[in-house]
Order: sequence, then C-alpha cells, then structure tokens
Amino acid sequence: MAEQNPSSEETTVRAGGVVDAALFSRVEQLIQSARLTQDERTAVETGGVASEVHTARKEFEMGHLDQSLRAVTRVSASFDQLVAQWENLARRKEQHRQNLSMLQIRKMHAEHTGVRTRVQLVKAQIRRLRGGLDQLEKMTGSQAVEAESQRPTVPEQAVESVEVSPPQAVHGPRQLPPGFLAAFQAAGDSQGKSKVVQQYFEIEAKLEIEIRNEDGQDRALFAPFPVPPINRFYFLLATAQIIRTRRAKIADVIHVHYPDTGKSGRMSLKEFVTHVRNGVWLLRPKSKT
Repeated sequence: MAEQNPSSEETTVRAGGVVDAALFSRVEQLIQSARLTQDERTAVETGGVASEVHTARKEFEMGHLDQSLRAVTRVSASFDQLVAQWENLARRKEQHRQNLSMLQIRKMHAEHTGVRTRVQLVKAQIRRLRGGLDQLEKMTGSQAVEAESQRPTVPEQAVESVEVSPPQAVHGPRQLPPGFLAAFQAAGDSQGKSKVVQQYFEIEAKLEIEIRNEDGQDRALFAPFPVPPINRFYFLLATAQIIRTRRAKIADVIHVHYPDTGKSGRMSLKEFVTHVRNGVWLLRPKSKT
C-alpha cells in the first residue's frame, strides 16, 4: 500500500500548475523532512539543499524567473546527489542482509521503503516547481515579445542605464581554474560556495553602485569602474552564482555565461544593479606559486 502514495501525489502534481510562494515552502519542508535514514538515524543531511529552495523563492518573489529556475535546477541536482549517497548505503546494507535477523531485515525493508516513498514525493514536487517556473518564464517571455512588437517607436528614457563605451580588448581568463567547478558544484550552500570561490580566486574588487541623474536621466556607475570589465568572472553573493560577462549592449543588457550550467543569456542592467547592491565580487584567479 505504501507504494501507492507517490502515484496519488503525482496526480495532484499534474493537476496543479500554479507556482506560488507556498509551493516553494512545501518543497523546502519536504526536503527537510525527507529523513534519509539508516537504522533510524539520519545518514545523509538535506538541510543545505532545503536552504537553496529559500534562495530560489527569493528570486521568484523579486520577479527573477530565470534565476529562480536555475536555482531550482541546482536544488534538483543536489537532492539527486544526496539520494544517490543514501542509495549506496542502502544497497550495501541490503547486500549484507545475511548478517541480520529476520526482524532486522523486516525493519530494514520498512525503513528503506519509507525513505524511497518520501524521496519520490520530494522529486514529484520539485518537478512540479521546475515545470511551472519553466512554463511561466516562457509565457512571460512571449508576452514581452508581443508587447515589444506592439509598442510605438517612441524613444523612452531608461530607468537605470549606463552608457557603455566601445568595447576594448580585455584579456580576462576564458577558463575556470582546474578543479574549481567540481568543488563549486559540490558545495552545499551559498556559504560553502563562497568559501570555494575564495579558495580558487582573489577578490580583485567588490563592486559598488551609484545612481546619478544627468540631464534628467538616471545613470549607473559601478565603482571602482565606470563600467564593469567584460570577459571577466564575477561571483553573485545573493544567488551564489558564478557568471562570466561577455559583452554589454548600450544602456540596458549585459550578455553573460553561467559556467556551472554551461548556459548563456542576457541580464538586464536593472537586474545586475540589484545583484551589485546585494554583493558582487570581481574575481581574479590566484597566481600559481
């Protein structure tokens, strides 16, 4: 009978496609209560992954659907890794069941079945969250494209803009330091990722933002640089992400690459300003001694 629970939950998952803060909270609570136990003791901790759901929720509430979706994708991958660790422990114990009494074997099977049932419930809710965010992001993107096509060609003043000079040759590193990416992805939470960053990189600068009004238009200045250097690695403290800036479009868009996912995209200037206010480090690989 225990095996039927995930199926009924899957029905609920397919029926509901709404993404809201409550769904993030539910996923966070389910991960915290997944209880990956062996012999009634926690064998693999899930608290670090649960805290990343909170980060994803904050991005969602700020309207950063792409950032929230990436955070949930990381949550899914991290949870799968934890489950794989637990499965290795469970299989080893199941393979040595000849050393157990019948009562111990029954208790072991009941415990393992309970854990696997809870795991399937967590995975179902994460799939629901990822699918809902993905669909919402696509809908938002389609609406933005439609609105842009219908907008009259009247010049508008940017709320926050920066006048980018013609790109100069910037000789930044194209590859991450050897071993960094594996260590970064293995770090469980934002604090762990920050420590990995400081292990492999020097912090060349901590960006600051100043908004100036010039001729009735707001302009952003990123101290200690008028414009953040392109072709460089940055660490975003609020989302614990590594990005590499590729190029800037005058006034409103920065093209970025996300090494941990291998994806590239566009980040609005307003979004980058928000990151700088929350903390952004310009990174420089540590010199080899």
